[in-house]
This record gives sequence, C-alpha cells and structure tokens, in this order.
Amino acid sequence: MEDANKLRLMLFFMIFYLLVFTFISVIEGNYEFIFYSINMTIILVLIGMYRNEISLSVPLAVGFVVMVILHTFGGFIHLHGTRLYDYWLIPNILKYDNVSHFIGAFITSFVAYNLLLFHFDKKKKLKNIILIFLILTISLGIHSINEILEFMAVVFLGASNAVGGYYNNSLDLVFNFLGAFFGGLIILYYYTKKGNSK
Repeated sequence: MEDANKLRLMLFFMIFYLLVFTFISVIEGNYEFIFYSINMTIILVLIGMYRNEISLSVPLAVGFVVMVILHTFGGFIHLHGTRLYDYWLIPNILKYDNVSHFIGAFITSFVAYNLLLFHFDKKKKLKNIILIFLILTISLGIHSINEILEFMAVVFLGASNAVGGYYNNSLDLVFNFLGAFFGGLIILYYYTKKGNSK
C-alpha cells in the first residue's frame, strides 16, 4: 500500500475512532470528552489539510494514532476504580497522565521540526541551539493550547475534578517540556549526523 493511502486510512481511522467515543460520551453524558473530541477532530482535519506542510509521514501519523488512543483510554478506562488518567504507574512518582503528556510533546517535536524544514531555506543551516530552541518553543506552544482548552473545560463544563488543579497543570507543563526536549535531542542527533548544523 502506498504511503498516501496509508496516511488517509490512518486519518479516517482516527476520526472514526473519535466519533465512536463521542457517541459513547453523548450516551453517558460525558460533556467534557465531547468537548475534547470536537477539538481533536478539528486538529485531525487540519493535519489532513496541511499534511504536506508538516511532511506527514507514516511514522508521524502512527504517532498521532497513539496520541488519540492514549487520550481516549485515559478518559474512559478505569483500573481498580481509578480513571486511567489518574492512575499511578509508579506510586507517587509517575501517572499515566504524565506519560501521555510526555509522548504527545515528543511526537509534536517532530511536527515542529518538519514545519521548520518546510518554511526555512534548506540551504541555510541552523545552529544547534537555535534548532532545539525553536523545536521546544513550537512544541510547548502547541501543547499550551491544550492546557487552555482544559481550563475552558473547567470554567464552562465544571471539569475541575477531572482536569485537576494548579499542581496537575504544572506537572503537565513539565512533562510536555521533557517530551519536547527528548524529541529535540533525537532530532538534533540526526540533524548533526547529516552534517546540516554549524
């Protein structure tokens, strides 16, 4: 199967997947997830529309699939009576929510890199520090929109118990940074290996 067909298939899968969980949310009266599903669907449509600008590859699309699945599992699956987002993978150290933020920002760092390659002159080499700074800034900026959407869910949908307070928000930002930073380091390694840096 050609990459273009694989990409279309994955995008359709993600949108269908979200529609199924949105339907379940309507039945259960889970308005917070409906709000998130609408936002994610808009993002997926934009990804589809601008797939050339972000150089959407099959591995990157797989990353988006993972992000969508992590999010829906986090909101719907319960382990021992605890919602997966609130479940401690390592007691008092690491939550499922932290891992999902790390992975999301990690994947977004590659989107940031692709955007930079598309919009910058490829003949003009970026310094390592500039490259990683731009990747971090773009990735963290994208994920800050998610935090704003969560705040809107708290204000308009009374989702404070599900979203968490200031401490949870701060942890989200920390794990977003770590994910984007490690993604940036991997990108930097391959960027310098190609001899594109100075």
